[in-house]
Amino acid sequence: AEQVLTMEIVPETEGEIGSVASVQFAAQASVRTMSTLPKLLVKQTTAPSILGGDSEVIKIDVVNNGTGTARNVRLEAEIPPNMRHASGSTALDTDGVDLAPGDSFQMELELTAVAAGPATSRVKAVSDNAAPFESTATIDVIQPKLDLGIEGPRLRYLERQATYKVQVQNTGNAMAKGIRLVVYLPRGLQFNSAANDGTYFPEQHSVEWYLEELNAGRSAVTELSVLPIQEGDFVLRMQGTAE
Repeated sequence: AEQVLTMEIVPETEGEIGSVASVQFAAQASVRTMSTLPKLLVKQTTAPSILGGDSEVIKIDVVNNGTGTARNVRLEAEIPPNMRHASGSTALDTDGVDLAPGDSFQMELELTAVAAGPATSRVKAVSDNAAPFESTATIDVIQPKLDLGIEGPRLRYLERQATYKVQVQNTGNAMAKGIRLVVYLPRGLQFNSAANDGTYFPEQHSVEWYLEELNAGRSAVTELSVLPIQEGDFVLRMQGTAE
């Protein structure tokens, strides 16, 4: 295309008149780019403490709290040494999923306590385009533990009464409940008496005590009296059970 511009001028002085024409052109172009940032958050929900041998389900919530989609989000879980997963593995991984901004998902991790002490569950969320996020949760595994003992004379004459001290101690970190103590007497020893409501069972030739509960770190002591009626070496065997 072509365009002609015409203008009229009036000379004001004598002489040669010169003119210069110039053409200017300007153009603008713009583009807008949105910058986004995915942000992963992990939260674990669990009981503060459990009893040894019991199982606990840890609820794990993962949310994308950012402004962009998190690609291929995966969870990596470390199993505490004093807890066990049904698979027997000490580390677990999940399949990857995409999380749009504000989206979340939940999973459950069931573990069984196998030893007393603090158990720290570590779960890390990783993604192809987001910074990793690690969450920790501590469960206190409590467990009672019974230690038994019998103290008394190791040498006794026939028809001379022997008194033994029977002791149970809870060396664990949780209360023991429903404790039953049984001392099995050899045939060479005749039952005489038992303190603290000890019951003698002639059929089993044994003495039994029942203790409703015993706090952690505490002990209970009772006494048993027998009469040697035969010569020989005899063994008193003690057994303790609890709920």
